[in-house]
Amino acid sequence: MTHVTPELRALASQLFRKNEHEDVPESLLSWTCLKSHPHSAAIWQVAAPTGALVLKQHRYPRPFQQELRAYREWLPALALAGPSSAGLISTGDKLSLGTSGCAAEPPLETSGSARDLPLGPLRSASELSLGTSSLTSALSLGLSSSASALSLGTSRSASALSPGTSSPASAPAPPTHSTEPVGQPRIRVPALLAFDLSARTLALTVAPGERLSLGTHDPALAPAAHAAAGRFLRALHELPAADDDPMPLVDAIAARQSEWHARARDLLTPAERDALQRLAARRDAFAGVRRVPCHRDFTPDNWLLDADGLCVLDFEHARLDAPEADLVKLCADVWPDRPDLAEAFFAGHGPLTPDATARLDVLLALHAAATLAWAERHDDPAFRALGRRALAVALERAS
Repeated sequence: MTHVTPELRALASQLFRKNEHEDVPESLLSWTCLKSHPHSAAIWQVAAPTGALVLKQHRYPRPFQQELRAYREWLPALALAGPSSAGLISTGDKLSLGTSGCAAEPPLETSGSARDLPLGPLRSASELSLGTSSLTSALSLGLSSSASALSLGTSRSASALSPGTSSPASAPAPPTHSTEPVGQPRIRVPALLAFDLSARTLALTVAPGERLSLGTHDPALAPAAHAAAGRFLRALHELPAADDDPMPLVDAIAARQSEWHARARDLLTPAERDALQRLAARRDAFAGVRRVPCHRDFTPDNWLLDADGLCVLDFEHARLDAPEADLVKLCADVWPDRPDLAEAFFAGHGPLTPDATARLDVLLALHAAATLAWAERHDDPAFRALGRRALAVALERAS
């Protein structure tokens, strides 16, 4: 999927419409492949005389569905949540993209800033004429840029915050002006412009900045970026969401442990197996905990930083899970060498309760075993090194 498919070309032409009857000719579109992964997605930035957008075409249905849900349900709700959770949205001119008549996807209505949209005029689905294209029944316009500019301040002191409780956040009406906390980076996510169910493709606004993991920024900005990421994650976890999984979380964790520890058994020494079992015994801390909206790949590789603040990307792994699942990769891959960044993160996020710390220990051990087993199966040296690093962190916490 490293080439531009006909579905993508047709979708881009429709989104860059010159007027209600005329699409932008494909000859005027410029395509840049931002990423092409054999097991996940191909991501293209498409430029036209009127602006640019990003098309993300997933290879498999589940990640596409997960990311679509995040962009349609969770992130708009995050933008509209009040100061007790997601803070205040930067407001501006309203942009309504409408929805198609896709019965399986009821419309969501919201408002927000159009200033982050680099596009020319877009048409509602009722004005979108696709002719004989196979996209006719599947193309559904998404949401406006309401989720594209968040200011995630907190109205409570850090000592009052603990990620283990995950109580639903109140959601008063959004303010009519922006009162972003002084000195705190602005936080954004890309806005969903459209999606194509048959092609498993999302059309998103172009996200500004460079990945924090590249290390090209002023090192002094990293703590502020981590603090902003902590505020974002806390707000995401506080979104009201029904945990309708029939299996209690504590039982699901036990099942995951049984599977991945068995797969990794021959890759571990007896001492390592014993230590992981001691960590696994802490899973009682999951009893009674409900699943919450999680990113599940929350690392600086998915954070873009620019002069205006932080942008969080890539929600294809997003689903309901234990809130501490979003801390595992940071704890295993980033914070061991930079405890100052962990301190900054929790200054924004709030401290962990003892039960949340126990859950993080369990999930770290599970992450280490799963990464090692996956790396062995796929003969992937890079992932093997990540698994060993995660294992070392988990074993240190077990001692």
